[in-house]
Amino acid sequence: MSASLIGHLGSSTFRLSTTTVSMSLTGSCFSSEPESPGGRRLKVKSVRAPRPRYWNGDPESFAASYLNAYVANGAVVSARFGDPERDRAARRALAQAFPARDVIMLRIDHIADGGGGVHCLTQPMPRVRRNT
Repeated sequence: MSASLIGHLGSSTFRLSTTTVSMSLTGSCFSSEPESPGGRRLKVKSVRAPRPRYWNGDPESFAASYLNAYVANGAVVSARFGDPERDRAARRALAQAFPARDVIMLRIDHIADGGGGVHCLTQPMPRVRRNT
């Protein structure tokens, strides 16, 4: 994960349910067992990021994360980076987390090179007020 994405939760975590989160980081980033706001212990499932040799962009800004995904009716849309092993593992993890949805993985190199992902593109846009 690039230095510019440290602290960018949308690229490193993904809420799978009220009791499970998925992490795209290697090792633990928690100082203690993670808990929900209500105090329940959370399960953490790891999804490894694609290896840097498969990144097609500037390593300082490239958002190499499968977890910056969009959950739609009937589908989960995520990134694909051309890393055969990690792409397959990410697809399996998303399919297990969302068994009633199709997992669609797209090449997003130009988006990731700008520091974004699929979920970033689905955010609402403010309405433009026109002066009359």
